[in-house]
Amino acid sequence: MAICEKCKEFYPPDFMEDGLPGDKICIFCKRDVTEITGRGKTITKKEVVKDYKIFIKKLKETRNVKDILDKAIGD
Repeated sequence: MAICEKCKEFYPPDFMEDGLPGDKICIFCKRDVTEITGRGKTITKKEVVKDYKIFIKKLKETRNVKDILDKAIGD
């Protein structure tokens, strides 16, 4: 789990890049955009933040981490 030094939101590791030495910045802030498109799908910054918060909450509430990860990967 990483927090963007610019917008101060938490993002999955795949959405983070190196900023200044020792800092991390989300790809949205680095590119100065609110949405990105890849693999024929567009996703917004708000969607990524919301989905990651839901994922972290589910992770916190359960002891069976494997089930959550299997569901997240399977979706």
